[in-house]
Amino acid sequence: MSSLTELHAAILADPDSAELRLRYADAVAGKDPEHADLIRLGLEKERLGRQALPLPPERSDRYRRLIRAVGPRIAADLAPLVDEWRLRRGFVELVEMDAGSLLAKGDEVYGRAPVRHVILTDAAGLMEALAASPLLGRLVSLVLTDSPVGDEGVEALVRSPYLRKLRYLSLDHADVGFRGAEALAAADTLPELRYLDFSGNPIVITPQADGQDAISGELVDVKYPGYGRRLLEKYGHRPWLTYTSPDPDRQKLWQPDFGEV
Repeated sequence: MSSLTELHAAILADPDSAELRLRYADAVAGKDPEHADLIRLGLEKERLGRQALPLPPERSDRYRRLIRAVGPRIAADLAPLVDEWRLRRGFVELVEMDAGSLLAKGDEVYGRAPVRHVILTDAAGLMEALAASPLLGRLVSLVLTDSPVGDEGVEALVRSPYLRKLRYLSLDHADVGFRGAEALAAADTLPELRYLDFSGNPIVITPQADGQDAISGELVDVKYPGYGRRLLEKYGHRPWLTYTSPDPDRQKLWQPDFGEV
């Protein structure tokens, strides 16, 4: 049986693997049953989330209690390097930090936690350097919210060869217009991109709710912006430019939780 140190190193090297985390939970259960339970509940939450289902209430309450009780201890080694952190699947998977710090300390961050999701601040002016960094290679989601990278920043980003795993990209209030949208649609460097948050920009390209129930959140209809339609016609199917409900019986315009990406 692998030691906890060996299993942790394996998780850092392969942060996507659920199997390794289950093996770690089994190995740590004797000495740290709360961490083992947190890992298992986190994996269950992710599995259900992909089906647009919640954890049962009692298990959800247990999960939240464990995050409060165990989270600071699990994150203690990483916390000094980042501005914020969140647990997913029993380990720190999401961090928030400024773009310069990621470029300077990213290897150290990745050496302490299986980070898969990054919220970047102050990225304007650093997009060329970020795009050239292998640090992007493990990311499943990247958030550039309220970082006005503009069209040039998006054009630099989509030239990166390191975004092959990226499934979720947030460019909320990033000052992106027609050139940036066109660059996204034309790119062949984002094969897994499924979800794009493009809100708060000068143009609208992603599907919008058109008649959404105020109480249940169920959609009456989905509206496709004209420019988004033109991009689809020009470049073909792009999942982030279309809408498919994860639950056809209860349609919502779904912005996924990080754990559901």
